[in-house]
Amino acid sequence: MAEPEDEIIRVGNKAGKGPFRILSSAHWWGHFFDPVFLESKSYEYHKEWQNYSWRRNYNGIFSAQILSDSIKSSKMLFAVSHGENKNEKIGEYYYQNTVRTDFKIHKDEPATYSGGTPYKDCWEAYFGFVNGNWFPYKAGMTWQDVYLSDLGPIAWPSAGYLNQDGSLASNGVRHPSAIVADHFLYIYFVDSSKEGASGVKLVRASLADVLKPQAYETLTASGWKPALPEGFTKEKITSFFNVKGPASIPVLRPDQNTVRFSVARFIDGVHEFIGVEEYINPTDSIKVALRFSSDLIHWSDRTVLYTAKNWEESKLRYPIFLSQDGGSNTEIGKEGFFILGTDGKGTVTKLYVHSKAIQPASFQTFLKYDLQDPALAVPNPAYDNFSVNLQLNARSRVVAILYSMAGQKIARLIDESSDAGSYSRMCNIGDLVPGIYVLEVWVNKQRYRQKIKKL
Repeated sequence: MAEPEDEIIRVGNKAGKGPFRILSSAHWWGHFFDPVFLESKSYEYHKEWQNYSWRRNYNGIFSAQILSDSIKSSKMLFAVSHGENKNEKIGEYYYQNTVRTDFKIHKDEPATYSGGTPYKDCWEAYFGFVNGNWFPYKAGMTWQDVYLSDLGPIAWPSAGYLNQDGSLASNGVRHPSAIVADHFLYIYFVDSSKEGASGVKLVRASLADVLKPQAYETLTASGWKPALPEGFTKEKITSFFNVKGPASIPVLRPDQNTVRFSVARFIDGVHEFIGVEEYINPTDSIKVALRFSSDLIHWSDRTVLYTAKNWEESKLRYPIFLSQDGGSNTEIGKEGFFILGTDGKGTVTKLYVHSKAIQPASFQTFLKYDLQDPALAVPNPAYDNFSVNLQLNARSRVVAILYSMAGQKIARLIDESSDAGSYSRMCNIGDLVPGIYVLEVWVNKQRYRQKIKKL
């Protein structure tokens, strides 16, 4: 397996010497975690801070894009952040979470709060949030003088944060990564909902609506639906902690144990995308792998690049892409690129990926099938069953065959003749291994193809 270079990437400093570029997760604590300072007049936002449940302890920018602001006919930097609200000890100070308020910190019981050396999270009182932030962008601006406008949450866990009885329903949504494609901003994140509703989820908003939290929608079995509960606003957040989010479906299954998933587009391809995934192996080792897609929803199997014995030893945490010229995290060339990460000391590391590593045979087969044909199968993705729906102009023979991504025939699902009119047949795939398949449907001599994701 590859080993990343232990090289610090200098990105400027608070004194303003050199450009200040956000390349990876960045937290904002500084001295702001001191409660005495928070209550002082010199901290102008201290009163508002007490109500910011979506970023009470931490708010790190995990992904940023320069977008066009259609309203003001100008550019803006849109940043997606990972916020935390949890029981925590920082230095000498203790912070009580404001989501599950009955789970109290007991100073003599370290299991009731996050902290310590080595640092350990208290998952009974940990809640993650995916938030939107923005500011007007001008070339040559001084980054350290910028303050971002805070939209609050733009995604919500399927199970909500709390059950009706106040018990834990999820640890929230975490570790976002964004990419622009087809006039939409797509954001991947990890949903930690209980009861089988977890996994890597996807929300999106049209570029014209990215500043409207209620305009975000998430992928469900019946299409794209609102990503936030009805009536939600950040000002009313405390009354929504026990409200379930949409019944969204994962693009990567929950049993994949994904920590973070980031995506880039190949600049020398058409609708060819690559994802870098950090995940926990069943043996507790940490791995980093590549996946490939032609539609941002259906992803190939993993191509593993890097392995560490455990989280503490990993030198490629929270990976993201970087183009060879250092100009983009989301547009890279097939000839080679970098993967950036961090180690346990906060050092930014990088791994160079040569073109030979990104051309597995499975990727070439995967890209043969596009989604230009009609949506034949509903729902898609599917757990056990989907229906094939057609409109027949005359009496026709209908044949449906399911193939693996390698082109191997799996099953003949339909083979019959039917009269003109609406046609619908249910197909069972409950016995198949979860993954991506290709559905080929023949109507007389006309062939249609569609990728099917089995959950």
